[in-house]
Amino acid sequence: MPLKLTVLAGLLSALFLTGCSRPGGPVLKVGVTRGPQAEIVAAVKECAGREGFFFEIVEYDAFEFAANYIKINTDLKEGKIDLNCFQNQLWLDEVNKKLPADFVAAGQCYINPMGIYSVRHAALAELPANAAVFIPDSFAGTARALLLLAKAGLVALDPAAAPTLASIKDNPLNLKITPIDASLLNEGLLSGDLALISSDYAAAAGLALKDALMAEDSDSPFTQLIVTGAKNAHDPRIIKFVRYYQSESTRRFIEDKYKGRLIPAWPPLALSRLSLRAKESAAPMDDASGSGPAHLYTVGGERTGKGTPT
Repeated sequence: MPLKLTVLAGLLSALFLTGCSRPGGPVLKVGVTRGPQAEIVAAVKECAGREGFFFEIVEYDAFEFAANYIKINTDLKEGKIDLNCFQNQLWLDEVNKKLPADFVAAGQCYINPMGIYSVRHAALAELPANAAVFIPDSFAGTARALLLLAKAGLVALDPAAAPTLASIKDNPLNLKITPIDASLLNEGLLSGDLALISSDYAAAAGLALKDALMAEDSDSPFTQLIVTGAKNAHDPRIIKFVRYYQSESTRRFIEDKYKGRLIPAWPPLALSRLSLRAKESAAPMDDASGSGPAHLYTVGGERTGKGTPT
């Protein structure tokens, strides 16, 4: 091979091998669950790659193997991935206590609204006494379902207690509420009067959000989050990933592909319309108060002293 071609081939090989890494550090590894989150992050990767920012996607099939909902966090704790995108704040709080871990939310993703579905009844007003109601059995899923039942006026919860079955203080129809694995809720829908199912599992059963008798809306606090370890919260790669995820192109992708089944949870920001390439070497942004990085924020815009969502 002529000398010039040999040198060119060597340069191209080096670029290929290093193109997915930042100088002085390894490639950013992003853990996602199979389904919409994986599809969205793939779209983010394509957009970011056009501007020279590369990362690796590590996919966990939690639909078929529920244990992967645990593994995706243990892998984060062990450093096998740098961040993950799949859990809401209640789940995150529980993981931090039980794993234990010091995970924090670096940003918001989307809301996959939970709906109240029925194949037996056309309206909640038709619900009979002693109706069989199936809800998710995870701590966060149970809380979310009970809050939606309370919003529908079907139960009343003790405001001073965490939303659990034990916190129900009024159940006028004597609903028979049974927590089951989220993957079985579509079967529960066929055998019971109601099933409370998030939009990702509902879609797998061919259900649209419009089929729900009632559903969460954009005010839901159960936003999926971009989560990382506290020590990595200021990593420039993670800050940049959040910016790309929360771009207008990602918003359009979600709205066009999922047509209301998923709701982008971050506010429209002027920043998301800017080219990110010019900010590649920028330091972490501070909010107006100077109290911390602006990418660590909460549902509703309020932040705790640690910059973690409330």
